Amino acid sequence: MPDQWAIVTGASSGIGAAIAEELAARRWSVVLIGRDEQALARQAAKLTPQGVRALTIAADLSTSEGLARVHARLAEAKLPVAALVNNAGFGLHAPFEATASADEARMIDLQLKAMLELTKCCLPGMRERKHGYVLNVASVYAYSPVPQQAVYAACKAFMLSFSRTLALELDGSGVSVTALCPGITQTNFRARAGMKEKRSAFGLSAAEVARIAVRGMLRGKLVVVPGWGNTLYVCCARWLPAGLLGRFTRWFNRRRGLTPHAGEKA
Repeated sequence: MPDQWAIVTGASSGIGAAIAEELAARRWSVVLIGRDEQALARQAAKLTPQGVRALTIAADLSTSEGLARVHARLAEAKLPVAALVNNAGFGLHAPFEATASADEARMIDLQLKAMLELTKCCLPGMRERKHGYVLNVASVYAYSPVPQQAVYAACKAFMLSFSRTLALELDGSGVSVTALCPGITQTNFRARAGMKEKRSAFGLSAAEVARIAVRGMLRGKLVVVPGWGNTLYVCCARWLPAGLLGRFTRWFNRRRGLTPHAGEKA
């Protein structure tokens, strides 16, 4: 229904933008959150012709000021938020000793602190209405050590563990929690993080990932792993020693052409 609202963070591009489009196609109105105000406006303009409403909030969720701005706008709008998609994040690709502590702190604040605060903000209304969805965008890297991306992979492992635990706490409440664990996705994520990458036969488009993610979320699935290649990787993670899987991941990433360069994506 058009009066059903979903919040999507990191909604100006990539998987976040694709999830917003998929929700709008299913007649959900959306709150688009990201740093780039103009990109958010363009995204909203794409969605509103579908007969849904789109509210944009330009904010840097890695800062206290950005989170406060989002809280204030949501409190002012008083929307019946039925879905929260915690998608915002960026990547660092370099040995841990070569990355800046300030960048790692921003990554943790954006991917973890913002996720926790927004979830706390939206849960009371969902529980009161006995209906709601939380979709946390993690990664297949949540299952493995990932050389050159130590903090990023640790954040994704936190998101997966948190999602599983919160789902148990909310069992029977009418609110479901889903962890999305995509792998190689055809977006500008790595390019904007300064990481050159070859095309991969395993890669899915952002639209394909979004379609699988939203379908899984609405069905109340706990974990969604899109694509057979990613599913195989997760299965291997359950049986192979962590060290062996981490070495394979490092070898595979080198085969993909990833270079040890630090960068970021908003």
